[in-house]
Amino acid sequence: MRATDKIAQWNDAKGYGWLGVGEGRLFLHVSDISKRKYWPKVGDLVAYDIGQDQQGRRCANNVEQLKRSYHLMPDSILFLVVLLVVPVIAMYWLSSVLPWRLVAGLAVGVNILSLGFYWIDKRRAEAGQWRISEGSLHLLELLGGWPGAFLAQRLFRHKIEKVSYQIVFWLIVLAYEYAAIDFLLGWKLAHSVSQWIAR
Repeated sequence: MRATDKIAQWNDAKGYGWLGVGEGRLFLHVSDISKRKYWPKVGDLVAYDIGQDQQGRRCANNVEQLKRSYHLMPDSILFLVVLLVVPVIAMYWLSSVLPWRLVAGLAVGVNILSLGFYWIDKRRAEAGQWRISEGSLHLLELLGGWPGAFLAQRLFRHKIEKVSYQIVFWLIVLAYEYAAIDFLLGWKLAHSVSQWIAR
């Protein structure tokens, strides 16, 4: 009877990890996964046979991916909370100009949309189907959906290792942080820049 367990540790760069913890843990290499559906990550449930590697060590063989793990690491959630502090304060002050419910509703809506687009694109990537363009994903981030994109990248392990994509993504995040800080300062930074350019 085949055993089942969750991936307890995984090294993305080297393509291997461990099932279980302690002395009874089993080595797992990505090449031992038959008919791979997606790139492994911590928490994924797999079925396997117990075998031996070339050095005679116990390892997992004929591995079958059973259930994808969708969870966020606490450090990712904490980092997002830190990133959101200034923009949320700026949104609150913006309610003096625009209705708070309208601002909050638009923010929630575009982030749900961003999260959904990432999920759809990830599923299509795994199935080898037509993809959502990176431009469309970046547009949603630019419209305020970057927090949803941040969560989706880590939740679905999507676009997170593509350097060129991440550069554009983080430039958008920095632009929002800059705009939020400048708004709270009464646009002092923008005035300073405009005066410097006018010289």
